[in-house]
Amino acid sequence: MAMAEPRKLRGHKATATCCISSRDRPGLVVTSGEDGCVCWFDLRCKDVQFTIDVGTEPVSSLCFKTGNEDILYASHGNEIKSFDVHMLSAGSWKPLESYSYNKDEVNQVVCNGRSSFLASADDSGDVKVPELFSVQFIPWRPWEVITGGLDAKLVLWDFSKGRSQKIIDFSSDNSGQCLNPAFVHSIAVPEMDMVGKLDKICAVARATKDPCNNHTNHSSTTITCDDASPFRRVTSLSFASCSSSLSLPSKSLKPLSTSLLSLSFLNCPSLSPPKHLPISLRSFSAVSSFHRHHGLSGVYLARLVNLTHLSIFSVPVSASGLYVVLGNMRNITSLTISSANLPGKIPKAFHSNLTYIDLSNNILTGPLRPSITLLTDLKSLNLSRNSLSGEIPNKIGDLTLLKNLSLASNRFSGPVPSSVSSLSQLTHLDLCGNRLNGVVPSFFSGMKSLRHLNLADNSFRGVLPFNESFIKNLEFFQVRGNSGLCYNNTVLSWKLNLGIAPCDKYGLPLSSPPQKQKEEEEEDYDEDDDGDGDGDGDKKEEKHGSTNKVVLGVAIALSSFVFFIVFLILLAKWSLLSK
Repeated sequence: MAMAEPRKLRGHKATATCCISSRDRPGLVVTSGEDGCVCWFDLRCKDVQFTIDVGTEPVSSLCFKTGNEDILYASHGNEIKSFDVHMLSAGSWKPLESYSYNKDEVNQVVCNGRSSFLASADDSGDVKVPELFSVQFIPWRPWEVITGGLDAKLVLWDFSKGRSQKIIDFSSDNSGQCLNPAFVHSIAVPEMDMVGKLDKICAVARATKDPCNNHTNHSSTTITCDDASPFRRVTSLSFASCSSSLSLPSKSLKPLSTSLLSLSFLNCPSLSPPKHLPISLRSFSAVSSFHRHHGLSGVYLARLVNLTHLSIFSVPVSASGLYVVLGNMRNITSLTISSANLPGKIPKAFHSNLTYIDLSNNILTGPLRPSITLLTDLKSLNLSRNSLSGEIPNKIGDLTLLKNLSLASNRFSGPVPSSVSSLSQLTHLDLCGNRLNGVVPSFFSGMKSLRHLNLADNSFRGVLPFNESFIKNLEFFQVRGNSGLCYNNTVLSWKLNLGIAPCDKYGLPLSSPPQKQKEEEEEDYDEDDDGDGDGDGDKKEEKHGSTNKVVLGVAIALSSFVFFIVFLILLAKWSLLSK
């Protein structure tokens, strides 16, 4: 017999987290999701019957009250709420009761067979079990519960006595494990009327797949583990080119809260950022991801207080300023927030460990504060494509380890500080697209490590102070777009194509356009180099000059004739008027 196509129940706006079915009313299914809602479905109908808005946090677990399935318990965060489905008031649901006894986020909530006890398992690890993932009452002994947690142990508790009765340790089974170690994920206990038929006390679900041994080349997820014994721990997760169906539920990273050091997302625009990131993270990277979910907030990133590397590229970051993100990141050494529409000003203070800063292509404003110049270990600074203004601080020369400095496409004005000459290790300097003025400093030619120099599109003036050997030693050199700047054509050849005019005898740019001047010089240059054809050249020049004289003579003759005709006409009219 062919299997029927599964039905898809649609009602949540985010990932579904829990699903329970009614025992007393076949066809009734209740689901919860990360959108903080509970949806009721009748499988005889097409659409959701009604939705309960529990709160803003994800709803992690559901259960019916035993004997009265009109009462529903729902957990969200560390709180549990109960609802009566017959008490819809003014289009909203008001909870009957609310319980806030759990210290951490509730993973599961259950009601015992006599509806006299409600139990919940949370992440705080109370009753000496680390991170309880599941809890179930034993129907025929309602004072006993079974719990399972991240320690891979199944524990039978007599809560009337406050102690455990039996412990089953699954960690000794080395058939495989996942996420430090093979934790107990879910427990199912039969109802009273099924005990005799099943002859089983409970069923346990646990994670057994070992991601550390997953070497599938086609997977978009890369997992790195350590070499710990007896259980390896996941230390790095990388998601790339994510499919639109991929999701990360709020609890998916919690088992890694003590081991995960690196998390990265590359080209995952349909993915929502995880609700809670492990505080253990040392490196977090997001490139071209989370677009459909409005990017990341500064407060969200600020929670990652142990980060040493933060890299955000082409992901919107909503924050009032950079200080919101960096305030508590005291160990940060590498910072990239680029193409993120980040507003605000350069912070008044940075953490001194920083060696790499890239804040390019944002909407930063204001001056380049001296706080930057206090980062004596800084090796790369990229503030290009912002709206920064004012003068470049003279103390920029204190950054003696700097190798890359890009301030391009801002609104900086004033001269280039003389202290730049102290940056002996500088290889890349880009100051193009600003309002810098004054003369081009001659000290650039003495910076032996310099390979990239871009001074284009500014307001520099005077004579370019470089010789040809310095320019040819550079891998990139640009000075075009400075209308007051010129070059000495006895020192530099037009073949360098500098994009500026040659100087006159007063050190000012010649009025003729550079291209026209280039053509004239090229013509002279060709004539000088043609040593064997001097006679021919003279003949060509003489012929060319004769042709010009003929044309000029004809033009003069025609002009004189036209003038004479006009004169005769005017003279005739004057004669008629005088009569």
